[in-house]
Amino acid sequence: MINGWFVKSNRDGKVVGPYSLELVKRYIKEGKIKPGEHIISQDSSIWRNIDYITNPNASKTLGKYRLLEELGRGGMGVVYRAFDAELQRECALKVLLSNSDNDAIERFKREAIAIAKIRHPNIIQIYEVHQKKPYFFAMTYIDGLPLDQYISNLDLKERLHLFHKICTPIAFAHQQGILHRDLKPANILISKEGEPVIVDFGIAKDIDHTAGLTKTGAIVGTPIYIPPEVIQGKPVDQRSDVYSLGVILYKMLTGRVPFFGENAIEIMMRTTSEDPIPPSVLNTAIAKNSDLEIVCLATLEKKQRHRVSSVEYLQTEIDNILHQRPISLKPPKPWEKLKKWCKNHPIHLLTLLSLTAITSVAFVVAYNLRRHSVEVERQATKIIMDAQQREVAAIQNAIDITLETLKTETATQHIFTSFAKIQLCYQYLYQIQDKISQEQTKSIYRKLNSHLRFSILSKFPNVVQKTIPINGHSICSNDGKYIATLSRQNKRDIIYIWKNEDGIPLTTDNIFYKIYDASNTSMRFSPNNKFIVYKKGEKLTFFDLQQKKQVFTHPGSIRFIKFSQNYCAFYCISQRRQALLNLRTLKVEHFALQNFCPMMISPNEKWLVIHHRTQQKFLIYNIQNKSLQEYTNSILGRECHLSFCDNENKIFIVGLANVGVFNIAKRQLTTAPSSLFSKRLAVAPISTMPSYFAIGKKDGKIVLVKQSINDSISHETFPNYSNVSVSQLTFVSPTFLTVEKNKIIEIHDMYAKNPILIFDEGESIRKLHALEKDGLRIVFTKSQSYNEYRFPFQKLNLSANMKKIMQSLNSFNKNLNPMQGIIADGEDVVVYIGRLGFAVWKKGKPFYKSHLKDAALNTYRKKSQQLFTYSQNDGVIDIYNVLDGSLAKKVRLNRQNNLATAFELSRNEEILYIATQLQGIILKYDLGTQSIQKYSTVNGIVRKIIELQNGNLLVVSLPSNVHIVQPNGDKVRIPANILYPSTIAVNHQQTFFAVGSLNGEVLLYKNASSPQLYHTAKVHGEVQRMSFSPNGDYLAVFVGNHIYIYDVQNPTDKFEMYTGYYKAKGMNFNNRWSKAYIANAIGEVMVFDQAYIFDKQNLRKKIRQCEKIIPPKNDKSLVFYMNRIEEKIQK
Repeated sequence: MINGWFVKSNRDGKVVGPYSLELVKRYIKEGKIKPGEHIISQDSSIWRNIDYITNPNASKTLGKYRLLEELGRGGMGVVYRAFDAELQRECALKVLLSNSDNDAIERFKREAIAIAKIRHPNIIQIYEVHQKKPYFFAMTYIDGLPLDQYISNLDLKERLHLFHKICTPIAFAHQQGILHRDLKPANILISKEGEPVIVDFGIAKDIDHTAGLTKTGAIVGTPIYIPPEVIQGKPVDQRSDVYSLGVILYKMLTGRVPFFGENAIEIMMRTTSEDPIPPSVLNTAIAKNSDLEIVCLATLEKKQRHRVSSVEYLQTEIDNILHQRPISLKPPKPWEKLKKWCKNHPIHLLTLLSLTAITSVAFVVAYNLRRHSVEVERQATKIIMDAQQREVAAIQNAIDITLETLKTETATQHIFTSFAKIQLCYQYLYQIQDKISQEQTKSIYRKLNSHLRFSILSKFPNVVQKTIPINGHSICSNDGKYIATLSRQNKRDIIYIWKNEDGIPLTTDNIFYKIYDASNTSMRFSPNNKFIVYKKGEKLTFFDLQQKKQVFTHPGSIRFIKFSQNYCAFYCISQRRQALLNLRTLKVEHFALQNFCPMMISPNEKWLVIHHRTQQKFLIYNIQNKSLQEYTNSILGRECHLSFCDNENKIFIVGLANVGVFNIAKRQLTTAPSSLFSKRLAVAPISTMPSYFAIGKKDGKIVLVKQSINDSISHETFPNYSNVSVSQLTFVSPTFLTVEKNKIIEIHDMYAKNPILIFDEGESIRKLHALEKDGLRIVFTKSQSYNEYRFPFQKLNLSANMKKIMQSLNSFNKNLNPMQGIIADGEDVVVYIGRLGFAVWKKGKPFYKSHLKDAALNTYRKKSQQLFTYSQNDGVIDIYNVLDGSLAKKVRLNRQNNLATAFELSRNEEILYIATQLQGIILKYDLGTQSIQKYSTVNGIVRKIIELQNGNLLVVSLPSNVHIVQPNGDKVRIPANILYPSTIAVNHQQTFFAVGSLNGEVLLYKNASSPQLYHTAKVHGEVQRMSFSPNGDYLAVFVGNHIYIYDVQNPTDKFEMYTGYYKAKGMNFNNRWSKAYIANAIGEVMVFDQAYIFDKQNLRKKIRQCEKIIPPKNDKSLVFYMNRIEEKIQK
């Protein structure tokens, strides 16, 4: 979770941060952050004014409206979610930013009039217009998503249906004489019911009153969606909105807009001069010259007279496509295409005519001038080559565009879609590799490989899929070891059970067991995977999978079966009583209650809680001593839901208007007002962390609720990527959470909030289980298949006793310094350094060493496997043997030099360089002779030292210094426009080095011995460490909760790895980059195998794993294209 504030400039939109609350307040006080010039946010999505921090208790009201939150802002106004105190309803309030600009005031009023003039259910409605300062108007509040976010999980047909709906309100507005003129996805909200609502008529125009406010030549609207006639200053009409709708349709079909560029001028030039790439080139689901492509391109015609004439006409054509009827539009004829090409490419036309003339003259004089025939042939060849070059340029453009869309998709974790698209990019490159230079091929291939290895494969799970050979209702056990299908065969209900073994398919020949005469209702596996439970007639039946026999039955119609590891609670309708079955002894206890009541069992199996909703109470049964107690409170009504906390003596309660925690031992209830009510609730298993609860809502949002030690309650909402109702939530461990939304599965690290992965299964999921086994595993069944997604990682755990030591020292959770983090010594030794101690794993076996003093500096000596720690408290460097934790030596600095700010070992690990705070002195400590002497001095406070191959030192110091210090003590200052440098890294070849700062700046230099600034970059947050790849071609930047990878040959290309995992406790790669080490939020270290990054064999193996779930469309593997392209490059 991000624990800080981002700051955004209203002037240029630049975002910096995150900063701590204290630092933001200081910057506001110093005038670096100014009201009106900056806005702030904790999640980069909801932005607030500065007074949200400076005056949090101020009354945020506007007339009768109470402002709740800012929804968005533009150049003219800001929109708030507000509450109407008089009418007791939520609404949206648009407030004019400038109350002195007369033109802005008139436009603002005109928007209100335009909206008020058109009353339609799919157009935002006006409630009230405030006609004097401050100017604002109130309108309907739409709790929905912008169009481009909403469609991310829709298929092509669903997108067309939605576009058809969008046309209706626009056509209605045109009938009322209103043009919108700023149609774009951000101005089309999709409600919870899936209905589009058109908003923001800020530059709308009344067709009947042409004397508008727009100045001659002024361009209004968003450049990407502006039609050519607006750019050229020509009159607009209904066909101008048709063009904007065409851009929206194009983006819905292809994932990108038809024209884009680095700035507005470039976009407008392309809009008026270039033809869009046909959608079929960008989306293989659209056939070339299909009706859909014809309609889409007809909306984007440059000339209004050639464009689709009206929105009604466009809607009719879309309706024809949806119902598979012929369309009225016809594709352009060849001569029309030629005429259009000639108009758009006059230079090429002139060249062609000239060549034709030359060819004719050459033919006439060929009898006497045969030498001219060679020139004629050359010119003819050139015409053919021009056509080929245009084809190559179109494909190269398609690759560039696809890679741009991949950045968005990988950011939102739609990895399966990203993999399918990059498969196409390799295919495109293969098609044109013989038509472009070797260098061009090599450059594109490198870019594709970087996207694949860093942005996609690092997030892609290993996949196991098995076809279930018998049709029916299928489920799998919690651990995935058993698969069962309930099927009706020859008028008999039969349960078929398979043992699920790696590498062995499911067939009718390897069925483990068949259970006959089961009722065609439901079945399930017990959590301990020992029983399969089903109905046999009216009897609830338990079948023992090991003994292969029925071991327990209970008569009567059964409802609400609730399991724990060793107990099963259920309600018998016919007997009107609750039952508790001991799964070890198979003995049952009954409780006579007149009404059906939901039940739950505590994680430690001490308590059975029966919720009597009608009487607003619950009964608490002590399973061990057989005692019963009850508690009554109004919060415990019909619409509340209960779940046990990780503390087995506490119950978490979600009600309509409150959340609460009930302490069973104290019989005490603590409540807090809340509107988090949902029918889906999951809780964490027993853990040492504070209690967390996830609540899924009907709008697809996930709310994480935290209960602190004193039972106080707070909550926060995860980013939402689909508005599909949550159907199930499950905590896998204290860190991972799975979310089911019908056919969509999301996997979250609940401390990072953003998803690790989102995947759409295309059909409803029957039963999903998640477990931590060799990493994270998700297993589930669909109609006729078993599916398993494995996110493999090794977890380095400490023993329970070691964890207690660390918790008592308060080192793992609060005082761990991420800047020290993790050191990996080869493959066998991992050192995880904290402020008060360190943990070591030798071949996976752990131990923890506490040293009871605040060690601010640490470095590791691989040669002797020793850890050097330094504390400013006593000015002593302690040298520990990491394999047993023994103290090998103490090095005491004298009083004058005991405030060390950095230290680092030499390349041969025989010298320890120590930088002191006093006058920037650098000391040289010889580990052999144990002598210490002054080496040099530099300006400022030294933060990092690295020894180069030639013996020089590379030194960074505060506030903004980078020096090369020579062995004789002389130094050279390197120009560095950087504030507060924090770390440096040098590649093995010494051809590049990088400097990172506390402000998130990254400077890349060529040639470490004679540096030249090569590239500058910016990341959000403090750069904690950096690392170059073994071949020196890539730079890893570890910052906050992110791992960024830069290609040093193309440093504008940035990729992010392990998105969605919490990483703020420490992260690092080993020297070969074959493993990544990430410390999770509770102090465990996860080890990810990433050998595929630089190992060709492992890369091919990983790709083939991915293609099990995303098979290539033309039966040629991605590996095929990679091999052929590499052959071309090598030749």
